[in-house]
Amino acid sequence: MGEVRRCRDRPLARDVAMKVLPHGNARIARWRFLREARVQAQLRHAGVVPVHDIGLDGDERPFFTMSWIEGRSFREALAAGLARGAALDVLTQVCRAVAYAHARGVVHRDLKPSNVRVDEDGAAYLMDWGLAKLTCEEEEAEPITDASGAIETRAGSVLGTIGYMSPEQLRGEVERVDTSADVYGLGAMLFEVLTGAPLHPGKRAQRALSILRTDGASPAGWAPALTIPPALDEACVAATRLDPAAREISASELAALLSAR
Repeated sequence: MGEVRRCRDRPLARDVAMKVLPHGNARIARWRFLREARVQAQLRHAGVVPVHDIGLDGDERPFFTMSWIEGRSFREALAAGLARGAALDVLTQVCRAVAYAHARGVVHRDLKPSNVRVDEDGAAYLMDWGLAKLTCEEEEAEPITDASGAIETRAGSVLGTIGYMSPEQLRGEVERVDTSADVYGLGAMLFEVLTGAPLHPGKRAQRALSILRTDGASPAGWAPALTIPPALDEACVAATRLDPAAREISASELAALLSAR
């Protein structure tokens, strides 16, 4: 959704992350960019990076600034051999941030290790809200507002990352994409943390076929030589069912399960 630069906020003597929309983007991309800033700014949670400012740069390109998080992506941490316990701690934090977003009526729609940043103290931050969908399912929750004028996602549109997106996202069933789609992404990440391998490997087409053919992924069944806690194995199976209605676990329940492991 844009390029991110590390910049210096001289008046406040701090480093910030400045996200800029590249030249040549269509109107809908500009709206989505503005929408990302608005949604992220309203999600006030320890696991969501605060937004500071929004505007146009000297070349009339939209930008917004947010706190700079020193660290690395969850993908980089896993590739470097992050211990399972530490990785589960990171995933627990991600689940809590997702659960908070769901309570505010926001579906992320692009959960994956590269969209999580881990700082030097092990704190996790969920990034890149550019594909977020507003649902406002919880009647008692204070809903996120969207005054950006962004165009609604059309039926048949495929948004997300193949390998972590849910089957309904891959099929372009926009009307069926709700909080359970994020649960699928969390389940795919949990599978990877427990087994050390992606749930849907291979090239793009292979990953897509794997998504459409896998109905409940069991880490213990895939890697019987590893010690997989039964409760986490069952949670992963529940989170990665083909039918969204069959994913009988929420992000908050998954967070509670991971924290109690």
